[in-house]
Amino acid sequence: SRTIIKLAEQVFVMEHPALVLISLPSRAHSQRPPLGLMTILAYLEKHGIRTELIDIKVNDLQIVELNSPRAKEIEDQILKKLRTFKPKIVGLSAVTHEVEYVNELAKRIKQEVEAKIIVGGQHASLAADDFIFPESAVDFVVVGEGEESFRELARAIMDEKPLESFEQIKSIVFLDKGKLFRTALRPLIEPLDEVPMPAYDR
Repeated sequence: SRTIIKLAEQVFVMEHPALVLISLPSRAHSQRPPLGLMTILAYLEKHGIRTELIDIKVNDLQIVELNSPRAKEIEDQILKKLRTFKPKIVGLSAVTHEVEYVNELAKRIKQEVEAKIIVGGQHASLAADDFIFPESAVDFVVVGEGEESFRELARAIMDEKPLESFEQIKSIVFLDKGKLFRTALRPLIEPLDEVPMPAYDR
């Protein structure tokens, strides 16, 4: 019986996603699915990277203000799921008014799981310095179209490659020994059919 329990534990560990994408509490009132994250998820899984999406929705259309008690409740649910998933990588997306919140959320995530945190989205692409600075809990920013850069970055993290080798990954920003690195921009994906449909089943 001990052997069976041990095998069951091994299977459970194997099923942990390598990467978890998070839709922020400020989007919990919207019934619109997070298409950008769902597209990234589909692309990663197409390339063999097991990924999960945390997208918690509320039952009404009342806006969830960041740093409100309601947002805190949703954040606690997100962190609980992360403790279950135990991912190596966590992905977040932010627009301008969410920058401070995302930086604080990244700190909380680091307290709960040992994961590298990647931020993408409009603001990160325009002002990566708002996320990448000494003492920041954010490890990497993906600039611009994220599918292929996210895939390469995730694979490098999973393979535990040395940080200096990350300079070869295009369209990312990170710190190494206190020095800020902005790698060359990546061309847009061509043909666009290489990008799968968003993962509506998740």
